[in-house]
Amino acid sequence: MLVSCSSIGKRAEYPVWIDSEPSAYGYIIFIGYGEGQTQKNARDNAYEDSLIKMGQELGYDPREFYLRELIAYDEIPALGCSVFDYYEEEVNGVWRSWVRIDCQESVLLEARSEEYSNLLDREARISVILDEALSEYRINRDVGAINKILEAVLVSLEGPVNNPSYTPNALIDRAIGYAEQLQISLRHESDDNIEATVRVSRTKGWFYPRVEEAMVLSTYTILTNSQEYATSTYVSKTNENGEFRFYSTSPIIVKDGRVEFSIILDENCVTQINELDSGLLNSLISVLDSKKAFYDYHEEGHLDKQNTLIVLSQVDINGRTLSDDTFRDTFISFLKDAKSEGWTIIKDTSDADEDELVERIANLYPNVDNIIISRIGIVDVASSAMHSFAKTEGYSLIYKRTDDSPLSLIKSQHSFAFGVAESSEAAQIDGVINQARISASLLLEVL
Repeated sequence: MLVSCSSIGKRAEYPVWIDSEPSAYGYIIFIGYGEGQTQKNARDNAYEDSLIKMGQELGYDPREFYLRELIAYDEIPALGCSVFDYYEEEVNGVWRSWVRIDCQESVLLEARSEEYSNLLDREARISVILDEALSEYRINRDVGAINKILEAVLVSLEGPVNNPSYTPNALIDRAIGYAEQLQISLRHESDDNIEATVRVSRTKGWFYPRVEEAMVLSTYTILTNSQEYATSTYVSKTNENGEFRFYSTSPIIVKDGRVEFSIILDENCVTQINELDSGLLNSLISVLDSKKAFYDYHEEGHLDKQNTLIVLSQVDINGRTLSDDTFRDTFISFLKDAKSEGWTIIKDTSDADEDELVERIANLYPNVDNIIISRIGIVDVASSAMHSFAKTEGYSLIYKRTDDSPLSLIKSQHSFAFGVAESSEAAQIDGVINQARISASLLLEVL
């Protein structure tokens, strides 16, 4: 029933719904306000104001479709809406009107636009994800919290959002807030070996909380078998103490270098965001880059250089020892590039077998406790219409002398390589060079 109140001019007698936010189960309520020179103008303006507010719920402007109907009939059946009450007063010749319109929630929500329904769905999903991010942060999984925010960014990029804190840029700012609190610290375990304890923690808070399950990328330089420098990486995850142990996992890591540690984010999220907006993550990545830590190391090696002798020999396809220096020069060059220098290296040109050679070297160098014999040879040569091919074989024998025994074999290494060139001679040289690099790289694990 519609009730039209007369102008009484006393605020205390206004309907309660004017100064409060009324609610009724199963209804969505809108309060409209309007002014005008006449009572009708004021009421019509109040109706229009209520429809403007209703549009925020519908996702489109309903005035074009329903304003005349509401003014004429005080209801909009298609939206399940009707005028519940209104109040009007005249103050200094100006009419002021308030109208309360109650809408059945189930009917009104069915009338929402698809776009607006999608917007509300996006905001609901973002809200849930941000709650999950906060939960991650509360249990010291800050990087997990940032990854959750990136999930929210992907949802936000699906389409518009009304909540300004849910826009992609606002979410990235939230992620930056977490990232700015992070730090990486290092503790060296040994000056002799390439290893360190890496810790991720916050820069503030009681006792600087350690960050669990943070993904950290370790980046360092290796020397490949082709004697070229390359970057190698692997990913580690911090434990419940916010730490992990880094140690050299590659025998061809250079012996004097630097390891870079950087916090990385979920690769799938990062890739998708970059595909949708290539510059959106720049500020966040910049903050994470500023958190990198560096470990400068110099590995002395496992063997005492002053007490180790390396003996090299090279044989042809017939098993005859060669005086050519290709093997020796390439071997020394590889160790130099690997930052492993200072070894005593001699070339053997005799045709002695391994046992004879070890015995002779042991007698010639009685004070040397570590003897490494590395021998390579051509085992096969073939040709085609365009190229020649050479197969090489290499093996290294590592002997060690102890206080209570003579030299004994503690390790052996065996490998193959190939050479390709236009001529047979050039192919053999190429094979020797490749074999020398492989033999030297394998020995780095021992040296």
